[in-house]
Amino acid sequence: MKAFLFLWILCIVSAQQPLNSYPQLVALPYGGFVVAWINTLPPQNGGGYATFGQSFNSSGDPVSWVYVIVEGSVNQYTLTTTNLIALPNEKCVYGYTYQSPSGSQTGFVYIFDPLTTKGQAFALPFGNTSLGKGGISIPVLAALRNAENSFVAVFAAAEQYYGQIVAATGEMIGSPFAIGTLSENI
Repeated sequence: MKAFLFLWILCIVSAQQPLNSYPQLVALPYGGFVVAWINTLPPQNGGGYATFGQSFNSSGDPVSWVYVIVEGSVNQYTLTTTNLIALPNEKCVYGYTYQSPSGSQTGFVYIFDPLTTKGQAFALPFGNTSLGKGGISIPVLAALRNAENSFVAVFAAAEQYYGQIVAATGEMIGSPFAIGTLSENI
């Protein structure tokens, strides 16, 4: 109940103040869950943004303080898309896209432990694109539930969908594979 109250308050704050956005929620294999959200700081407060997270047990009690997952400067890059999944090994993967002032976008995944909050970011292949027709990199993630605790990231680049299998360590497994064109409406 406590965590649902937290989510409800987060949604009200997000609706009333455009500084908080894109709340994400994922259940963990051991029964807990993680909530993540983006907080954009206004220019008068130094600008920039940060993605925050907090981990809870299955009763809704916090098992971590609020922690920073990703942060950056509005003058350099803008965080545009988010996705959060849990792997069978109890790690979480946060997918996001940076957009530079010139318009190019790069897709990233951040693999982290929701209890220790330690993690590392990895750039996705074919993720550096310009904002031309269909040239947006949007990582969508899904856990594969295998012994390697790997996951698949699907993203768009140059009017083509690609997939990439990624190990829980962040290592790319094999090469990116083409899925279809954006015009095929897959």
